[in-house]
Amino acid sequence: MIRVGIFVDSDNFSYGIKALSPKFSLFKFDFEKFLELLSKNQNMAGFWFYTAPFKGTEEINLKWTELLSRLDKIDGKHVNICTRQKRTLKKEYDIRCRGCNSIVKVSGVVTCDKCKEEIYTGKRYSNKMDDVWLAVDMVMGARENKFDVAILISGDGDMIPAVDIVQSLGKKVHLVGFRGRSAQELVAKCDSVQYMKKNVIKRYHYHPERIVKKEEKK
Repeated sequence: MIRVGIFVDSDNFSYGIKALSPKFSLFKFDFEKFLELLSKNQNMAGFWFYTAPFKGTEEINLKWTELLSRLDKIDGKHVNICTRQKRTLKKEYDIRCRGCNSIVKVSGVVTCDKCKEEIYTGKRYSNKMDDVWLAVDMVMGARENKFDVAILISGDGDMIPAVDIVQSLGKKVHLVGFRGRSAQELVAKCDSVQYMKKNVIKRYHYHPERIVKKEEKK
């Protein structure tokens, strides 16, 4: 049976699902069931997840902690907690609206003309070193023969050198991304590509009644 290693850039995934619908949230996503979909009829050899504490309210950090607790229950998980760094953006900056995915030229706080999503661009937080650790773990996993196929959930073009090395070691790389948010060079480099659709994300998005039913089954 083919062994798959699944590598998730949580920031990339979070922005991707938000682009599909502002109602989607990383904190409400059922990764356990989603991994079953990705590894269907294959052996999941490992699950690598890269995240960082959120710089926000106590409620947001509580949701992040709950997400980590759910991830901890997944067999073969490797959760890498990075740091979250504040970035000051240029005065004028092209940014993609998370509400409708269109490109907006912005400065400070503006509202997207297309979907009225508010975009704050004075300062943003981003995960630091997450892409580096993901690349290192994916290459090391290939060298140590931990998987036959790496399923990469990212759209970052910086992953291309790591993909090159993994492929040179006789492994395949399957990219899971979001249309319009994945670097075309990365798309061209990977052996296969799967774009996430709104109906798929919705299927694995937590709803209060689902959580209650899970608790009743225990």
